[in-house]
Amino acid sequence: MARTPKVDKPKSRIASYIEKKIDAIAAYKSQKDIAEQAGYENPSIISMFKRGDAKVPLDRVYDLAKVIEADPRYMFRLALEQYWSGKNIDEAFANIFGTIVSANEVALLETVRKAANDADPVFTSAQLEQIAAVVSGGATKAARTA
Repeated sequence: MARTPKVDKPKSRIASYIEKKIDAIAAYKSQKDIAEQAGYENPSIISMFKRGDAKVPLDRVYDLAKVIEADPRYMFRLALEQYWSGKNIDEAFANIFGTIVSANEVALLETVRKAANDADPVFTSAQLEQIAAVVSGGATKAARTA
């Protein structure tokens, strides 16, 4: 009898995100370290999360996110997709909670508010392009040289 070839399912967004974050810290944190710090007994669960072979339990997202230096809010949204595939989680979150922002985004907004003396500044398109340039490349370069 001929075997049916295994068809790889596409990797979930959370699996790709976890893999990217773990790769970024691999120089100083092993998967064993990550598992221990996140409260998992078996380090192989981290590999399973990276491959998308296991769902990240919703009640464990925060701890894992902190250990892999990820944004817990964003990672939680991705984790929800594991359980509600096919539904627009982002739209549901926006309808229920409004815009979800990361701690870094809050810090940026607070900086803008402070600089504008709590006014609502109007930005030109050129200013918005400058902000985008700082966020997309300049901020990363500045962090490396700091």
